[in-house]
Amino acid sequence: MFNKFYIIFAVTAALLTSQHVYSFQGDVLKVALQEQTQIAVKLVPDLGTRLIFPFILDDPQLKPPLNYKLTNTKDFKVARSLDAIIGQNVFLVTTNGRVGDVGKLYISIAGYHLALNLDVSNDIDDHISDIYFNLTKADREFLIAKEIANIKHSLEVSYQRRLKHNKEFISDEDLARIINYGTKQKNIKQLFRGGKDKFATADIYLDKFMYLKKSVFALKFWVEHYSQKFITSSLLIQAKSIRGDSSILEGKMKCFLDRPRVDECIFITHDSLLVADSADLIITLTNDKDETFVLNY
Repeated sequence: MFNKFYIIFAVTAALLTSQHVYSFQGDVLKVALQEQTQIAVKLVPDLGTRLIFPFILDDPQLKPPLNYKLTNTKDFKVARSLDAIIGQNVFLVTTNGRVGDVGKLYISIAGYHLALNLDVSNDIDDHISDIYFNLTKADREFLIAKEIANIKHSLEVSYQRRLKHNKEFISDEDLARIINYGTKQKNIKQLFRGGKDKFATADIYLDKFMYLKKSVFALKFWVEHYSQKFITSSLLIQAKSIRGDSSILEGKMKCFLDRPRVDECIFITHDSLLVADSADLIITLTNDKDETFVLNY
C-alpha cells in the first residue's frame, strides 16, 4: 500500500507543473494529453508498460507525424522502427535493466510533446500496465476540425490536378463532335421518386472508340424531363468489378441543354472499367434541385 501511495505522489509531482488531470484505476493510469506532457514511469523487468493514445500513431492526417527518441537503449526497449506500430495506437515500453537504471523517452506527434522519466523497479506494486492519454473535448474537436481541413485540402489538390488533366484530356469542341458518334450498346432505365413532379427517364448509351489517337471510353446519356427542366448539375460514376473492388471513374462530362425537355450529356474517361463486362456501374445524376437519381447499369 505504501508503494502505491509513493507512485501516486511521484506522478503528481511530475504532472504538477502542467496541471494535468490524471487518475489511477488498479494498475492503469489515465492522463489528460496536453501540448507539454511529463510523467514519471516506474518499469518492472519483464512486464512493460503500454502507452495508449486516442489516435492511430501512423495516421497520415496527423501533422507533424510521430517522432520518438529513447536516451537509454541499453536498459529500456521501444519499437525499433515505425513499421512496428503501423495501424496501432499503442506504444510499448519495456526494461531489462536493474534498479537504479534511468532513461528518458521523448515522443512528439500532432503537436503534442511527451517526456517520460523512466526508472527501473523490482517492486510489483510499482507496475503500471497501461497509461491512457485522453483528449479534452476541446482538443478532440480541434483534432477533428484539423483532420477535416486536411481532407478538404487533399480533395482540393486532387480536384485541381484532375481539372488540369481533363483540360489536356480532350477539348469541349471534341466533346461536341463525339456526342454524335454511333453506339454499340443500349440500355434504358426509368426512375421514379414519388410523384410526377420528380419523374425522369434516363436513356443511357454506352460506346467505346478511339478518338484523336487516344483510347477514350464514353458514356452517352440523356435525361428526358416532363414537369420541369432537369438540368444535370453533377454526375458520379462508380464501377464495381466482379471481384467486389469499387472505384470512382475520373473523366470529363459535357452536357447540351438546348433541346426542349431533354438534357443530353456525354462522359469520357481513360478508365476501361466503364465498358468492362465484369463491372457493374452505379450512375448517380443530380439536378439543380438537389434531387438525386441512381441507375444501376
